[in-house]
Amino acid sequence: MKRYLLIAMVALTCIVSFVFAEGTVSESPQKLGNPDKLVITWTSSTNEFVYDTTGYVRGEIKRVAFIPSTTAKPLAAYDITLKDANDIDILAGEGANLASNVNSTIAVGVTLTDGVNSNAIPFCVNDILKLTVTNCGSLKSGQVVLYYQP
Repeated sequence: MKRYLLIAMVALTCIVSFVFAEGTVSESPQKLGNPDKLVITWTSSTNEFVYDTTGYVRGEIKRVAFIPSTTAKPLAAYDITLKDANDIDILAGEGANLASNVNSTIAVGVTLTDGVNSNAIPFCVNDILKLTVTNCGSLKSGQVVLYYQP
């Protein structure tokens, strides 16, 4: 009986650690006209990662900028994902191996091709997004800026 109780306690501890946020995240929505802009500022925990959710985002993601802090720079090749309610990374893996010494930007979307020409169609979101920052180091920070068309 004690063994089952110990297993249950370990399992509960693991589940609780995934449910709660890690690190700190703040948001600054800016609606000055199209496109809207959402600035997400993050700071990693001493466990060297960030996991939290954003507010509700609804629209087409037109562009995403990654801005590492100049005073608490993340480690080189840090990674960011933004996942929707279906656990799909709306950055399509483009937030991997980010440089910590330069700002960068991407235009995310689904690439369609007819065999000759390619076009990217922006991701459409209507969810609370899950932000994860990994490989960034302890107490490091930066920003993710979403430009989206409501």
